[in-house]
Amino acid sequence: MSVFERFKAFWGVSDGGPRRGHAPGDVERRDAARYEAVEHLGVRLCWAEDGVDHETRGEFLNVASQGALLAVEEAPSADGLARLRLDGPEQGDWVDVKIVRVDSPNQVGCTFPAGCPYDMFKQARGFRSENRPAGVSTEFNGRDWH
Repeated sequence: MSVFERFKAFWGVSDGGPRRGHAPGDVERRDAARYEAVEHLGVRLCWAEDGVDHETRGEFLNVASQGALLAVEEAPSADGLARLRLDGPEQGDWVDVKIVRVDSPNQVGCTFPAGCPYDMFKQARGFRSENRPAGVSTEFNGRDWH
């Protein structure tokens, strides 16, 4: 067995299954690293359940390119599709999410089927427009700085 095949077998990537984490026996179910979100960055989560539309406020606990963990005032009672956006002056557009788990007290794990929008990810990590470097050209691409 080659080094590459041993690596794939150890990390569980040969069959697309879960990968092992760094601690012995840990299984990492995520495909992307999670990052702690800035405190109190408000979000709105809306979903339909039993023919009734629901909308609640919450905040990011952590965020990744493919998912997030939210603390919400009211949690959906079942897995399903929902919409998410930032709450506040830089609220942005609604983003489709899939609810993958609901934990107590009112923590919701979700994935972004189309990936987390870059502007939402930046704001969740604390990079806001007021942090933009001064004297920057209008052609400057905000993805080029951190």
